[in-house]
This record gives sequence, structure tokens and C-alpha cells, in this order.
Amino acid sequence: MWNLLLTAHTVTLFVHWLYTQELPQDRDEWEQMDLVKKAIFPCENECMHVLIKAYALGDRLLAPAFFRAVNNLFAITSEGSFYYGQDDRRSITYAFENIPLDRVIIERLVEQWARRIAPTFSGYRLADMQDLPLALLHRTIHR
Repeated sequence: MWNLLLTAHTVTLFVHWLYTQELPQDRDEWEQMDLVKKAIFPCENECMHVLIKAYALGDRLLAPAFFRAVNNLFAITSEGSFYYGQDDRRSITYAFENIPLDRVIIERLVEQWARRIAPTFSGYRLADMQDLPLALLHRTIHR
């Protein structure tokens, strides 16, 4: 389990936060820290996945100030992003497998899926949703 949480990106982000008590706020900082690849177009998918993994690490390490900071940055980043496709399903699956279901970031993912992605994503086709966690689908239906 720890090998899934301890990636170079999550450890780098956590150590940076330990020293500065801040998370990098813009894409340039993320690129300088080698958390995301340099890209012509900003791509939130990479950042979102790193944040989800960092939240899982903070939750596992019982570092509430860290995972609160990660959650706040996740909320800000996800508000204006077009986070969809294969990357979002990978991140959602990771989150539901590694973060307790009562955490606020899980609710944020459910809200984001229900509000923005699910209605436009292939028209709710069941075949497209087979690779999503059942807990996500249950929460989406019960909203």
C-alpha cells in the first residue's frame, strides 16, 4: 500500500510543504519542482492526480494541515478545470481505493462527476462507467 502513496511527486510535494508550509500555486512552480511535465497547454489532469495522491499520503501520515492544504488547492484547481476523460477516471479510481470515503475530497470528486462530467460524458452509457468505482456511481445516483 505504501508503494502506491510514496511516489516521487507526492514525497516532493510533502517535503516542500514541510519546509514552507505552502503548496506551489501555479504551473511554473509545479514545473520547476518537476511535479508535472512542461506543456504548451496547461493540463490540470496531471496536477489533479498528484493532488489526489498527496491527499491520500497526508491522510495516511495523519498530517491534517497538509491534507487540508491539498484539499483547498484541489478545490481551487478543480473549480475552473475541464477534468475529464481517461485521466479523471484513473484519479477517481485511485481516490476511492486509497482515501477513506468520508473525506471531503471524495465528496468533491462525486460532486464534480455528478455536476459536470456525468451528464456530458457519453450520455451516462453503462459501458463507459464499468471501470468507475461503484461507490462513486451510488453516490452520484443518490444525490
